[in-house]
Amino acid sequence: MSAINLRMDLMDFERGLTRLEKKQMPFAASLALNATVLDVQKNAIARLSKDLDRPTPFTKRGVFVKRSTKQNLFADVGFKDIQAGYLKWQQDGGVRRPKQKAIVVPVANGAGFKRNKYGNMSRNAVKRLLAKPNVFSGKVKGVGGIWLRPKRSKRRGGGVGTVTNVKAPKLLAAYRSSVKYMPTMDFQGDAYKTAKVRFPHHLERTFKQALATSR
Repeated sequence: MSAINLRMDLMDFERGLTRLEKKQMPFAASLALNATVLDVQKNAIARLSKDLDRPTPFTKRGVFVKRSTKQNLFADVGFKDIQAGYLKWQQDGGVRRPKQKAIVVPVANGAGFKRNKYGNMSRNAVKRLLAKPNVFSGKVKGVGGIWLRPKRSKRRGGGVGTVTNVKAPKLLAAYRSSVKYMPTMDFQGDAYKTAKVRFPHHLERTFKQALATSR
């Protein structure tokens, strides 16, 4: 998931300008580029809440900005490496395969996995769950996953025995060899749209500002 690059070529803008105006143009253009990438950053963070289900503050902090200077009219805005590593699936879609044996996919509305307010599994959730005596990892009827054992009942004469009509184990999470993602966000497309709209407005403002400060 790459960043977008905004580069400024002043040749078209400088046609018909006076010597003083041409001198001030790089400064004005740099200010306009920097204001534009900040707009892109702000909009990208806002879009995350619309495109994703409860994105974490860490994900939102992943949008970085690299500012331009009047010597180098080039600005960057994108996601840091860690956030880009997992957001690429929401951006591009595709099939994710596990780095280890399998991907643990909790069953929708399944009990057992505690989630934080952002809907994510807590760290070491699988390890803590498997430490419980009524939870096991294995296959049931050919389905591999993490299972909840059925409850046991007391016999009439005391003691503990298996329930006669015992229910089947409950699947808490399945083991998957791959997970398919459909694109849910378009960072590059949204960013370029924002830049196309905002940059001309910023350049008009910063050019007037640059000329005013040079007099």
